[in-house]
Amino acid sequence: MCAAMATTTAVAAHAGSFSPVNTRPVSINPSTPAGELSLQQILDQMFPGGGVSADANQSVAGEWGVGVLPASVIPTLSFEYAGNASTNVLGLWSGNDTNSLTMVDLFYGSAVGSNDSPDGFVTNASLAWNATGSALRIGAYDGCGTAVNCGTFSGINPYAFGFYLRVPGADGPTTFFTVDALNGDGGAHALAIRDGSTRDWAIAFEDGTDQDFNDSVLKVESLQPVPEPGTLLLFGTGIAGGLARLRRRTNPA
Repeated sequence: MCAAMATTTAVAAHAGSFSPVNTRPVSINPSTPAGELSLQQILDQMFPGGGVSADANQSVAGEWGVGVLPASVIPTLSFEYAGNASTNVLGLWSGNDTNSLTMVDLFYGSAVGSNDSPDGFVTNASLAWNATGSALRIGAYDGCGTAVNCGTFSGINPYAFGFYLRVPGADGPTTFFTVDALNGDGGAHALAIRDGSTRDWAIAFEDGTDQDFNDSVLKVESLQPVPEPGTLLLFGTGIAGGLARLRRRTNPA
């Protein structure tokens, strides 16, 4: 299961380019089956300092990036309450067009969250990009090839990547992405919750319809959200305008 290669795939629904920004907040079902923690209870354990709200701290971000290369990130599969937890796969994706997304599996079904406390047994992985960002190295302290897809991969942009959850089904697997526009139903199947005082995130997936968003929850540190393309355009326009004004002041007619 540990083939060091990325797969390139097309997402059938909503073909074409897309924005990395979601519409938030969305409603969360606070009721969970016996023995399961609600998303808020999970956040209280993941961020023990308190003050991180499942409702108020939802981010519109669907893609993230690192700061300066070379860079490393440690995602942790902290909690799992999915019925298909033993066969679900969590991974990374990158790309700006649904006709060609690069996807790399990260956590296999044997990876586990503690379902009790993040201080319990959880599965960690390490993501490390080289100085040019052309190669991503996935590693783990243990579980390489069984819990974590260790290897070296290309095609995952260190400045623009998201996460996905792939679940089995009678008609084949379904993949849920952190960008709503990539999901077959166009709906929210992942919530990004940010600890406002840090660059730490909880990525909480919903693999069904009960909207409790506790099926698979990652904690990822040291990431910054990718801004909406329009924001980048405005930023670039502002720089261009500032340079034009500077030229007029230094080179008056």
